[in-house]
Amino acid sequence: KHAKKEAEFLEVATPTTMQEFLKSTKYTITKEITLSKEFDDFILIGKLDELAIDAQNVYVIDDKPRAYPWPGVKLQLYAYCVLFEENFKELNKKIIAVLRNRDTNDEVWNNKFTDTERSKTYEVLNRIKSLFEQKVEPIPSTNPRKCQACVLHKQKKCEHSAANNEQSN
Repeated sequence: KHAKKEAEFLEVATPTTMQEFLKSTKYTITKEITLSKEFDDFILIGKLDELAIDAQNVYVIDDKPRAYPWPGVKLQLYAYCVLFEENFKELNKKIIAVLRNRDTNDEVWNNKFTDTERSKTYEVLNRIKSLFEQKVEPIPSTNPRKCQACVLHKQKKCEHSAANNEQSN
């Protein structure tokens, strides 16, 4: 689906530079942009489905099939917002995270990227880093479906697996 949408976009798109795009004051979009930011001890990389801009705002847009604003989906969008903000600090516009249904193009959810979302996102990024460094233990899920998809459950290495509890019922 992404490839088809990209091809349709390219048929009507006008080539421009990122600098020209960021100066836009009328609603303008760009498709599939990859951003990265190297922090002190990790690199964050993300591929945004779409980035839009107008006179006041930047819209970080993610297309998902059966789009629903689950906490993890929101966090992914906020991580994209962090990437945009880190790469274009000089741009003084509000950032809006937008979740859109890939198949219908309907906007399902949006939220302004504020200090609260920024702090929560960095908190989670730091927790992920701590997990990789094995400084903290993962928090077990209570959702059997998530446990069934987890490599630790499949390798029978997780005594907390809710999928194990469900099978014994």
